[in-house]
Amino acid sequence: MQGYARAGADYEGASLEFKRFILDKTVMFASEPMADAYRVNLLGEMLNRFDELIGQGMTHMTAVNRVQLEFSNIARRMHDEGFTLLNETYGTRSSVWPRMTEKEAARYIEQSSECAHKKSMGIAMLSGSLGILFLAQSVFLNTLFGAMIGSAGMFAAVGVGVYLICAAGKPDDAERVKKGRFTLDPKLRKKLRQLKGLQEKKGRKRRAKGIAVCATCLLPAVIGLMFGFDEGVLLGIAGLFAMVGFGVYEIVMANKESKAAGELLGRNDGK
Repeated sequence: MQGYARAGADYEGASLEFKRFILDKTVMFASEPMADAYRVNLLGEMLNRFDELIGQGMTHMTAVNRVQLEFSNIARRMHDEGFTLLNETYGTRSSVWPRMTEKEAARYIEQSSECAHKKSMGIAMLSGSLGILFLAQSVFLNTLFGAMIGSAGMFAAVGVGVYLICAAGKPDDAERVKKGRFTLDPKLRKKLRQLKGLQEKKGRKRRAKGIAVCATCLLPAVIGLMFGFDEGVLLGIAGLFAMVGFGVYEIVMANKESKAAGELLGRNDGK
């Protein structure tokens, strides 16, 4: 599309949001070739209008809301053009894409949190694995035996970290959510908006804590130097890597855990 360069990374989010908007507005019409083609054309019109508004200097969310307001009469337009209603064709069928239940949404959020924890833990172990080497050196008085034990522990931590990252996987409904093949009822949408706000608030605090820990990670090493002997220095360096690992965990977890509700709603949900 012509506006891709202008909209940048937000273009995909706008496209997904408009698809869900069109589906929500046209659930009462049958999924037949002409109607589906009409929906595709509507998406193109909405994206072109979005590009124009972005080009005029509007923010992403403001442009999305403006486009949705301008196209709020989609159902009336399709009705006036004679498209077939679902109850005329399929009886009791009420939606092009099935509605996601509250239980399914809760399961997606829970699985997303588990995946985020595994990935964050794996990255943290890789970041702090060198600390095991220095810890063993300090415990075994900087000997060859300590170096061997520490090296073994370090490589074990690397292996476990790689395993956790690779084994994290994705939630069961990840593909469905990514492609927007579902709709949300107003009550569930409201709950997800509230949860999104709580997750973002928690994520900001967690990110701040992680950054603060990483920023002060030299503190154990400085304290170790104050003892004036090798083991104290080695122990301080081990503490440095432990703080780095913990800080990295908090930062990565904050970035990943706070996205689940937003993914269900679509980016910059403003309805």
